[in-house]
Amino acid sequence: MRFQCEKCHSAIAIDDIVMGEPLGCDSCGEILVIPETTTSPRVIINDFVICEPLPDLNLPHTLLPARQITLDRPAWVRLMDPEYIDDNDWVIDFIYEARARAKDKDFQPRPITVAEEKMIYFQAYERGDSPLEEIDAILSMDPDL
Repeated sequence: MRFQCEKCHSAIAIDDIVMGEPLGCDSCGEILVIPETTTSPRVIINDFVICEPLPDLNLPHTLLPARQITLDRPAWVRLMDPEYIDDNDWVIDFIYEARARAKDKDFQPRPITVAEEKMIYFQAYERGDSPLEEIDAILSMDPDL
């Protein structure tokens, strides 16, 4: 698991995970608490750091506000529900859905990537100024995709 230091924003990678335990940042020495889950705020998935939940938005557990690290921009990370990880057809459909949306020039918000990291399959989308509309679009399932 990788997560971001609250003080210096360095990435901290740990193999032996003890969720909720204190840990010192190698870069700045700040004592941090290891995030409680692999999708908690400050956890890094691929090129995205999970952010604090947006106030007043009742988001499903599979859609998380995030920040793309390399381009320093807001994003949405949509996770594939873990119960489908062993279903190859579901994984393929999840990947094709993001690819189809990327080809659709009218689909907003724009998909950024679809990938897998340590058995966490995800799609990432641009995050703009209309979070409610973006959430509805991301979560809608298009049978024609």
